[in-house]
Amino acid sequence: MHLVHILLTLVVASACLVHGEISLDNTETCSESTCQDNVKSHHKQQDKYLQKPKVILYWTTFYGHRDFEFGLGQQPFKDAGCPVTNCIATDDPSQSEEADALMFHMRNVAQQTPYPKKRSPHQRYVFFLLEHPYHQWNDLRPFNGFFNLTMTYRRDSDIFLPYGMTEKGKSKADVTPVKKQRKLVAWFVSNCQSHSKREDYVKELQKYIPVDVYGQCGPLKCPPDTTQYHTIRMWPSCYTMLEENYKFYISFENNFCRDYVTEKMYNILKLNVVPIVLGGTDYSRDAPPNSVINIQDFDSPKQLSEYLIELDKNEDKYLEYFKWKHEYKVVTGKPFQEAFCRLCEILNDPDYPHQNHDDLDEWWGKEKYCDVNKMSKLKQKWKVK
Repeated sequence: MHLVHILLTLVVASACLVHGEISLDNTETCSESTCQDNVKSHHKQQDKYLQKPKVILYWTTFYGHRDFEFGLGQQPFKDAGCPVTNCIATDDPSQSEEADALMFHMRNVAQQTPYPKKRSPHQRYVFFLLEHPYHQWNDLRPFNGFFNLTMTYRRDSDIFLPYGMTEKGKSKADVTPVKKQRKLVAWFVSNCQSHSKREDYVKELQKYIPVDVYGQCGPLKCPPDTTQYHTIRMWPSCYTMLEENYKFYISFENNFCRDYVTEKMYNILKLNVVPIVLGGTDYSRDAPPNSVINIQDFDSPKQLSEYLIELDKNEDKYLEYFKWKHEYKVVTGKPFQEAFCRLCEILNDPDYPHQNHDDLDEWWGKEKYCDVNKMSKLKQKWKVK
């Protein structure tokens, strides 16, 4: 019993030291009973901290949506199947001092945007952005040190939020493409002068094969009765039209920024159409195996056109681009939910480090993470200037 008492005393003393009840600068120590009470009190306070609902305040809108297209209250976290659900989302600015996290969608932050008058040390200010740096017109230097959490499409963000993702599991859609005679290539586009100069590549490609261009940059419209361009994401009927009439789709991003790959690829992968891709991401990592055609694997648009004609004539070879659907599926809404789940987890983790982003302008800068000369390099490759 004496040995047990000694061991118990050592354990309690260690706990007191860990929780700051024994000072290394003076000789006073707490008694066994006092230390035990203090340890119990510490754990009780920590349990209370973990059980206390965390408040996430949407300080700005998300493209006009006050609920960030995720939702308000606690129910969205439950509906998303989050492993931690004791978070409450609100758009009430009066809770700015009590909130555990404030969300700032940088596309909706303007010079006149008011900021919270007081900031508590425990609060997370979240830099939230899905667009690439070319679309960020605000000078980010005033925000250096302002944010201590990032949620973007970049893989080095605190919370990674991609436009889509590939998972194991058979695709629900029929993996057999439409049997009717289909044309080769379609492209839906509204930005006619992109940072990536993708339009230059398409123009060169059109010298060798027809490319049907829909939207503001071409003669075709979808739906055909509209006078204004809309993306096929907004018009489901255009998905059907695309799948029934074309074998390939131009899924070119409008920049060459690291990790940036959008619905231009993921939405098309859900169809029985093969995306032709161009961008700054690693497509071998982000796309299912043998699911896309990367133009950077070809020496020129002419060589690409010859390959597309070959696939058009060889049905078996064309169908190889859909074999992945027997083992994988593409999801687009789930990453958005998982990102908010991860935010809730972080807010409930007292050990997650607080790290101010003092170099936000450099971290998000296009000069460092976007290849502004990529198309020029490609043109030199196929000797078109």
